[in-house]
Amino acid sequence: MSLSFFLKVILPICLLIIAIFTFIKQFYSKPVEEFNHLKAQFKATQKLSLEFQSELEALVSKYNAYNSIMFHPNITYGAYLSQLKESFKINLSDEVYNQLLLDRAIYTKSNIESFTRSLEAQFNELLKLQNEARIIAKSMDSN
Repeated sequence: MSLSFFLKVILPICLLIIAIFTFIKQFYSKPVEEFNHLKAQFKATQKLSLEFQSELEALVSKYNAYNSIMFHPNITYGAYLSQLKESFKINLSDEVYNQLLLDRAIYTKSNIESFTRSLEAQFNELLKLQNEARIIAKSMDSN
């Protein structure tokens, strides 16, 4: 086998095989690490939402604030709490999580990253609201 044959036939075939393998690995392999991060972010957001609901419910009950204005314009603690629970049921319930696990095979890396970013934004907003509610509760306790 001559060097010329190797350079003209064998090397291009090897490079083609490597290119095909790289393409398949890049575009068709399942994004396991990203999916695991999505699951962890889902559970963290779910847990925070439940904690915030519980704290807000305690605040509303303790100060009989169900009909008190929480946000302007005219959003009461009770209405916000009801909406928070409904949103949880639709977006963060165990049923949604279990469906996510069942549908795992259809998600691409970009879908997973989009879902994860959405969950991260929800988590950050819930954390902000939880902190604000704690500040309100402390100020009400000191009065």
